[in-house]
Amino acid sequence: MPSRPITFRAAQGLGPFELAKLWVDTDWPVDGRTQYDELAELAVMSALATWLQQWQPIAIHGAILAGARPEAVAARFETLGIRAPI
Repeated sequence: MPSRPITFRAAQGLGPFELAKLWVDTDWPVDGRTQYDELAELAVMSALATWLQQWQPIAIHGAILAGARPEAVAARFETLGIRAPI
């Protein structure tokens, strides 16, 4: 049985903290990657990205409350080529 999820649905079931731990896991092979390795990494990346996007408004709110200017917050999205959700 695989130790990593290979579908988006299976990865979503892990939750954000487990996904983040998997994403930084240093046991992902670099050379000789299999189809399973590629599918597992894609599933983990996709599910983690979904969670992070859901938390972005909270992080934006926190930055504004801490005194960050809206332009500074928006600039963090521009470097990624993403339109700021504010």
